[in-house]
Amino acid sequence: MRGSAAAPSIHIEFCRAGHEEELAAFERRRGGPPSTAEYWRWKYSANPAGPACVAAARVDGDIVGTLGFLPVRMRVHTREVVAAQQVDVAIMPEYRGSGIYFKLAYALIEEGARRGFGFGFGFATDQTRALSVDFLGFDLVGPIHRLAKVLDYGHYAGSLLGRRAARMARRVTASARRGRYRPSRLPSGDIAAVDRFDGRFDGLAARLTPAPIMVIRDAAYLNWRYVDCPTVEYGRYAAVSEGAASGFVVCHTYRAEGVVRGIIDELVCPPDAQAVEGLVAAALAHLAERGAVNAVCWLPRWHPVAASLRTLGFRDREARNELIVLRTRSAGPELDQLTEERDWYYTHGDSDYHVSSA
Repeated sequence: MRGSAAAPSIHIEFCRAGHEEELAAFERRRGGPPSTAEYWRWKYSANPAGPACVAAARVDGDIVGTLGFLPVRMRVHTREVVAAQQVDVAIMPEYRGSGIYFKLAYALIEEGARRGFGFGFGFATDQTRALSVDFLGFDLVGPIHRLAKVLDYGHYAGSLLGRRAARMARRVTASARRGRYRPSRLPSGDIAAVDRFDGRFDGLAARLTPAPIMVIRDAAYLNWRYVDCPTVEYGRYAAVSEGAASGFVVCHTYRAEGVVRGIIDELVCPPDAQAVEGLVAAALAHLAERGAVNAVCWLPRWHPVAASLRTLGFRDREARNELIVLRTRSAGPELDQLTEERDWYYTHGDSDYHVSSA
């Protein structure tokens, strides 16, 4: 600990089944949400791609820091590869600056190579980008393209112009919002809520997404990610015709600084305007009904669905994250196969941002 007479003895070990209660207790001690063991069990053990690789730093037996790799089945050109997504960087404030992050990272990279992960990747913030690229050997692929649409103009008018303007804006826009996003008035009559994903969704994303590198979004993954998660209520809707699924959308809300915000986690569909509009309308209705002031979507700038979103009122916003990759020492893809920005397809749901642990 900084300021103490002697440096603490830091021990690095890897979490395993049965450590979930300790992870939840660590989250609470560091001031995070009151997470549950059920959440960590879902995230680290129930993943259909395999158990997570999570390094924990301990001092006197207590966890004081964590860093994880989450296995992800990915298509990389013509190969299927199990990659490792960097997640859950968390260090107790009093131990930051003591080198724990690098001890965790080096141990994790070594263990990831031993387990045979094809490569590592992450959606870095400014802080984690500097650490990962400058010191750990990650390469930068490019900024994450973010689009956003305002759902509650009154909220933003209040932020800019004050409460009186906000009340006026809400009165003017309230009826339009209710009508525009009401589920009963969707542009397409074949949009249905999804209870669980089934075999109709296996391979659907791969067929509709012209990108060499992407997460394999089969039913097993989609159910684990968006149905079985114990802490987030996701809206799930599919375009269905004569029993066949032609696209789907997943969305959820989260609260930050007292404001409800919306995320479109997945938007998989043909790029034609009617298909996009029907699924997006379902998502916006879901988010607006729950009080979201906006809707944010990640899609590569080149993707044709991103152009369709702009016609529906979404606007490009400043990137807040960057895609980074790490070539492992196992027999994974070569680095030049991973660093071409236009080869990647990603969505917000590929990350674990705004997935509450409580």
